[in-house]
Amino acid sequence: RECIAKRLKTVDSPDRADYLFTGRYEKSSQAIDLAYTLYKIEGSAVSGAVVRLAPEAFSNYITDPKSFNLDKLLQSGLAVSNDFRVSLRTNLGKENLLYKKGQKVKLFVKSNRPAHFYLAGHIDKGQAQRRSYLLNLMPKAQGKRRFIGYINGDEVNKWISLGKFKAARPFGMENLQIIASTEDLIDNLPQVVRYDPETKLYLIADDPEKGVAKTRALIPEEDETSVAEAVLTFTTMADMGKKP
Repeated sequence: RECIAKRLKTVDSPDRADYLFTGRYEKSSQAIDLAYTLYKIEGSAVSGAVVRLAPEAFSNYITDPKSFNLDKLLQSGLAVSNDFRVSLRTNLGKENLLYKKGQKVKLFVKSNRPAHFYLAGHIDKGQAQRRSYLLNLMPKAQGKRRFIGYINGDEVNKWISLGKFKAARPFGMENLQIIASTEDLIDNLPQVVRYDPETKLYLIADDPEKGVAKTRALIPEEDETSVAEAVLTFTTMADMGKKP
């Protein structure tokens, strides 16, 4: 993406863009099919193309997700409904996200109803770098309340900023999971196992698959309570010119 950006006039936020350039790929045993499309900001497609890459073109690169089981687990259990929806994105959108060390990640949340929510991060980058944590949304709040955010009636159906977060170690692919509810979640948070002063993370599990299980086990069960979930995936790198 960085190579393409150098050849185009780009902006740092989709809200300021006239066009969006998106792509995806599908891998088979014979090749990788890369499809990309240029859209006007209102959604109509301007142009698109599909490129087939032969195996020798990508044989020296990692093309399969390192955390396939975690990705599958996150996507298979999403709680969605027509009545209650929640979305999560960054200042660079929500697809093909790449941030370098020290770069600020701006997070935004949107809900179609007033909602309480929290964010859990899941890292799966090898045996030594596997963990799940809660994002500190309200640094000045006390106790568990620091992990709970709220969208009021005036903020419904609007992208609400959660502030800036710095891309830091451990680098690689990371998943952010948002759990939202129409009822307060203060008594339904996963328990913080420990605070890691080195990474400044509030850890809830040393195994991200167990971390996901915790976020889905502790949701309100009242009939009148609605729950929604979304997942955002992004990659951080120590150096844009090097592999994570």
